[in-house]
Amino acid sequence: MVKYAEFDAFYRMDYEERVQELETEKERMVTQYDIFDHLLKVLKQKGLTLEEMFDQIDLDKNQFIEVDEFHQTLECMGFLITEEQVFELMRQMDENFDGRLSYNELKQHVLRLGFQLDKTLESRGAKGGAQQPATTFMWRDKGLELIIQALQRKLEGKTYEDYLGGFDDDHDGHLTPAEFRMSLLALRETQLSRP
Repeated sequence: MVKYAEFDAFYRMDYEERVQELETEKERMVTQYDIFDHLLKVLKQKGLTLEEMFDQIDLDKNQFIEVDEFHQTLECMGFLITEEQVFELMRQMDENFDGRLSYNELKQHVLRLGFQLDKTLESRGAKGGAQQPATTFMWRDKGLELIIQALQRKLEGKTYEDYLGGFDDDHDGHLTPAEFRMSLLALRETQLSRP
């Protein structure tokens, strides 16, 4: 026999656990949404299709994306993400549980997240897979690309560590947001003073 009070206590405990699981899943989805939102914006900015992006991430050209390839791409895009988090993200996209992503699995996951793929993002319609762009694509957005180009002009034989280390006021090996801002302002002043 189960008393009403016992059932009520059991249901409430189970309900609270389910709510917690839903909240955890929602946080995970926000992260996924942010990743794919940024990724699709970069694709539009660079004029690439999802298929071309897939081909560029697939470094070993085996028609699948593995964890290390996807992790490297996300880090280049500026996401602070661990390999375990990338593995979990890929696990959710991997429909046949083979530990890697096909183009169709990636595309279906993007659609499940609610993104619309217009004709310019989906595919160019080439037979036998997407055609490789003439140059290797750098997975950075335009703002980050401009900062890196300005840094490279400023370095003149120095390393990034040499330049950025000059703004590390507390000498802890890391730049605070204020220190990083100062390094960017110095870049801007250099660019403005150029002939």
